[in-house]
Amino acid sequence: QQQQQQQPPLGRHPTNIPLCPHCSATNVATRTSTFPSFETWFLAIGLFFVFWPVCWMPLVVDSAKKTEHICTNCGVVVGTVKPMSDCCVKSRG
Repeated sequence: QQQQQQQPPLGRHPTNIPLCPHCSATNVATRTSTFPSFETWFLAIGLFFVFWPVCWMPLVVDSAKKTEHICTNCGVVVGTVKPMSDCCVKSRG
C-alpha cells in the first residue's frame, strides 16, 4: 500500500506546500502571481456587449483572473487556480 502525498487545496493567497514536485523541497512556501487570462478577457468582452459600464470588472477582481503558485525555492509553477473557480459556494458546512 503506497502512501501518496496530497497537496493542500490552493487558493488565491500564498500557502505552504508539503513537497515541491520539482525540487523536492519540503514544507516550502509559495508565492502567487495573479493575472488576466483568456477567460478573463472573454468575460470582459462579453460584459461589454451586455452592459458596457461594468466591462472592466473582471480585470480588477482576483477571482476572475488566473493565479499561479510558484515555489520560492526553485521558482517553478507548482499549481494554478483557474479563473472563476472560487467565485461561487460549492459546499456548505
